[in-house]
Amino acid sequence: MNASFLRTFCASVVSVWFLGLPSVKAAPVFEKNNLAAWCIVPFDAKKRGPEERAAMLKALGIRQFVYDYRTEHVPQWEAEMEALKKNGIELTGWWFPRTLNEEGRRILEVIGRHGWKRCDLWVTGGDSTVEKEVERLKPMAVEAAKVGVRVGLYNHGGWFGEPDNQIATIEALKKEGVNNVGIVYNLHHGHGHLTKLPELMALMKPYLIGLNLNGMDVDGDKKGRKILPIGVGTEDVKVLKVIRDSGYAGPVGILNHTNEDAEGRLKDNLAGLQWVVAQLDGAEAGPRPKYVTWHEEPKLKPASSASEFTPERKPLRVEEWPDWEAPVNRDRMFDFYGKQARFFMKQKPRPSMVEVYPGLDGGKMGHWGNQTEETWRDDRWSKSDLGNVLSTVIHAEGFTLPKAVALRLGNGGEMAAVFDPLTLSFPLVWREGFLKVSDVRRGFMGGMSLEGKVVQKERIAAPKGKVEYRGFYRDGKRVVFAYALNGEELLDTVWEENGVFLRERGPVEGHSHKSVLKGGVTQWPGWIEMKGEIGENRPFAVDTIPVPFENPYGTLFFISGHDFFQDGTAAVATMTGEVWLVKGIDEKLEKVRWKRFATGLHQPLGVRIVNDQLYVLGRDQITRLQDLNGDDEADFHECVTNAQLTSAGGHDYITGLEIDAEGRFYFASGNQGVCRVKPGGEVEVLAKGFRNPNGLGLSEDGTVTTSVQEGDWTPASAICQVVNGAHFGAGGPKDGKMPELPLIYFPRGEDNSSGGQCFVSGEKWSALRGRGNGSGNLVHFSPGSGSAFLVMREQLKGKWQGAAVRLGGGFKSGAQNGRFHPVDGHLYVSGLNGWSSYTPEDGCLQRVRYVGGVAVPVEIESRDNGVLIRFDEAVDVNVAKEAAKHGVQCWNYKYSAAYGSPEWSVKHPDKAGHDVLEVRSAHVLEGGKTLFLEIPQLVPANVVHLHVALTADRSADVFLTAHALGEAFVEFPGYQTIAKESAAVSPDPMASLKMPPPAKPNVWTKGEAGRKLVMEAALGLQFVQKELRVKAGERVTLEFNNPDVVPHNWVLLKPGTTASVGQKVNLLIADPQGLARHYIPETDEVLVFTDMVNPQEKFTIHFDAPKERGDYPYLCSFPGHWQAMNGVMKVE
Repeated sequence: MNASFLRTFCASVVSVWFLGLPSVKAAPVFEKNNLAAWCIVPFDAKKRGPEERAAMLKALGIRQFVYDYRTEHVPQWEAEMEALKKNGIELTGWWFPRTLNEEGRRILEVIGRHGWKRCDLWVTGGDSTVEKEVERLKPMAVEAAKVGVRVGLYNHGGWFGEPDNQIATIEALKKEGVNNVGIVYNLHHGHGHLTKLPELMALMKPYLIGLNLNGMDVDGDKKGRKILPIGVGTEDVKVLKVIRDSGYAGPVGILNHTNEDAEGRLKDNLAGLQWVVAQLDGAEAGPRPKYVTWHEEPKLKPASSASEFTPERKPLRVEEWPDWEAPVNRDRMFDFYGKQARFFMKQKPRPSMVEVYPGLDGGKMGHWGNQTEETWRDDRWSKSDLGNVLSTVIHAEGFTLPKAVALRLGNGGEMAAVFDPLTLSFPLVWREGFLKVSDVRRGFMGGMSLEGKVVQKERIAAPKGKVEYRGFYRDGKRVVFAYALNGEELLDTVWEENGVFLRERGPVEGHSHKSVLKGGVTQWPGWIEMKGEIGENRPFAVDTIPVPFENPYGTLFFISGHDFFQDGTAAVATMTGEVWLVKGIDEKLEKVRWKRFATGLHQPLGVRIVNDQLYVLGRDQITRLQDLNGDDEADFHECVTNAQLTSAGGHDYITGLEIDAEGRFYFASGNQGVCRVKPGGEVEVLAKGFRNPNGLGLSEDGTVTTSVQEGDWTPASAICQVVNGAHFGAGGPKDGKMPELPLIYFPRGEDNSSGGQCFVSGEKWSALRGRGNGSGNLVHFSPGSGSAFLVMREQLKGKWQGAAVRLGGGFKSGAQNGRFHPVDGHLYVSGLNGWSSYTPEDGCLQRVRYVGGVAVPVEIESRDNGVLIRFDEAVDVNVAKEAAKHGVQCWNYKYSAAYGSPEWSVKHPDKAGHDVLEVRSAHVLEGGKTLFLEIPQLVPANVVHLHVALTADRSADVFLTAHALGEAFVEFPGYQTIAKESAAVSPDPMASLKMPPPAKPNVWTKGEAGRKLVMEAALGLQFVQKELRVKAGERVTLEFNNPDVVPHNWVLLKPGTTASVGQKVNLLIADPQGLARHYIPETDEVLVFTDMVNPQEKFTIHFDAPKERGDYPYLCSFPGHWQAMNGVMKVE
């Protein structure tokens, strides 16, 4: 059945919103015996246990229950089942993992053993396709059918949350013989569907197996009213009438889904439901119920003197953001600063201070907005064919091999082995499997482990003498390693034959596989042809080169880098270790062709082509890929250098490959800093102190840039222009000195996660290069916002500072890298959606053509009395000359151990807010190509936001980091010296860089020792020990070891409080004292904790185990870790 046909057909017979449906007086669907309680396990202020919860439902007269467990509840499953049976409660649903993993199989075993025949499995999903969902859901549904239950597709936003996509998936499953899948529809995740609910109810009814109620407003999720008791919503009578009149007769859920007392919220929903149902046939409403868990909150005026405004969500220029309504952007607030400037510019008089950026997605869902670890959990790579060779970090059998090359052996992959280039050995051999890939953050953190049974392991030291690792050759399924040992060139290969592990190592001459030196057999002969899309915007048109997401090999196109050969052919790398060739990149993009060129690389995050030689930067080495026989496939993975330090930690990448005229390679390492290396030489660290550097820029004159990400000791994302020997602040001040300042800070509302840079070059973009600033302007990329910015630079008082203006709108994926094409001269951008990215696709390859037609700022000068801006073409003189058409605001950040920084007033450093600065006059010069904004009270600030009017309907938002101001600009009529107001005189920017207060001593470091337990952080946001067992009240000594590359701690909580404490932790992120408090919230839900432990360090505490038996969760409270890094202490 076609979902589009269903929607069209239903629309023809269903009237518009809430009109014309026949009424039926009875409403049995809403009677209490048909109601199921939902979202009351992790969501309960009283944190009831199984027996208390079941008794509560029995007392309320609710006889159905859906189980929404979390990790800490897993040990309670049997107790939960027994309590439900004892109290006569039927289990009618179970929140189920996204895939049929071991936990899911255990759930099915419990359901089957206890005979819950009406227990549907509620399963959610994200952005996908019908084909991928069928592949994911079919095994789950097949196993569910064996115990007699159904699978319910649960709308939770994104592609998967759209009913027509769910129906198309169900119909596709039916064609494969799967008939036990339906829909569980949730009103609280359907605010965007409200105005078409009658149509959707008719569409869904044949598939609907569950429906959850909620108080509903139109766009309530955008107004802080996502979860409301029934009866509070303005549309509740209409909503319930549509549901009743649709004829739906299945179970109906009522929920808590808040931190309120579950019993109180259920009572409120029961009372509200009764009140609304009484009105369904036009009866007058009686007195509204007196709710106990919900109260209307009066709108409070801001505590500071900032002027408040509430912007609409959509972009100022919708045509520049083609995906602004994509599910990933459902809560995103576009153009906050520009809208804010337009708002305060209309105020009479203009306010002196305005509100700070509220945070991602309006600031109501935590520091990372609506994205969580579950958003980024992705098992597609783990399910894909990993090939016959894959370079990765291996953790197994007590080995940690950071530069491992894993191989499948035998014609059918009967065995597997790991080669270690550092020891020229095969330390691990196993059978019955290959590699395990985590689903945490798409599998890109923490390395891999072995799948199967180890049959041989041997720890071997590096050979003595001179070792030169050359790389490896590929010939079909076989891999042959090449290296020189004490000057002798050797080949080394292993294989499986009749269950026996075989190795052949010897001189090249005489080796049975020396023919690989001439190239191997072709493995991937086909080309995939596609048609691109041409953009039409001005001044920048964005064309889309299509990406073959559907391909014969199951390649996941998280595109991590690209460059061009002299004939215009592109080489494109993926984060999963592949390189593809792309041809047909011409003006019309009508026949773009892709071909697989290489696989098995180690997280390649940089691609550079010089003299038609293709170099790829991996986590383990820099590789030159050579096609030895002309079949458009790499035969030799030549190791150019593996001198860089390869960290075994998770969040520790090596990015941004560049090469200078002397043949030296540049890259940015999360572990080492910005580095330079010449083949055969040692790594030279140019500068340090970069938090998660992501990408690199290198100009013709040797200027190097990289980006840093907001976090501890990094107040905001930024571009750093490298100063040799400098420290840029990550980890705190070094040697008592304050850090080197960045070139430019990016406001979080513009760039929440920064990528690489490329300097403007070529004739097509020459008007944007800038003048008088050394190596010129650069383009900066933002994976977080899917944007690119033109960055102008100026040097004042020996320091470089910059200003950025966004180039149009969003890319299809997280923009990471840019290269100018050697043939057509346009800018090509590639990107990937790792995490914290507001983009809809895994990866992208797009072309940005500079076509003009709208003025673009290309140079900036910060003056004592204002800002001078030069453009590539003239602005509208009649508009730009009006001072009232322009707006200026500024703010500072504070450098501290806190996770990022609020936006602080410059005039009032202890107040959060933006200072509004007067534009006294505006002067258009040089025929409209230069504009001076006179701003007498301008002072140095981390961010100066200029909202610049270009024409009657176009403006530019320029973000300037002003470490210093130059001499006053005097070349305009009416110039006069105006003194700075005393309140406006900014201190040296260094004055805002403050150390946090010292931490309080940990009270558990002293006292009598007890039974020793060892807890260890695993690489990739995990604890090694998922469970600890202690006796009630026993004395315990816990040693916490942190071998990872980021700080961690261990925090023990009261039962059932993980979510509650986690939300409190999120609120500490921007607190300057957060790290000093080890991100431990002040709550009695925390029982005991270690300090925040730095990488490679340990911390020991002594405490008495809880006296009451039960399951006590523990977690790491470092920002962003608690959702993934947790476990359970079982007190017996």
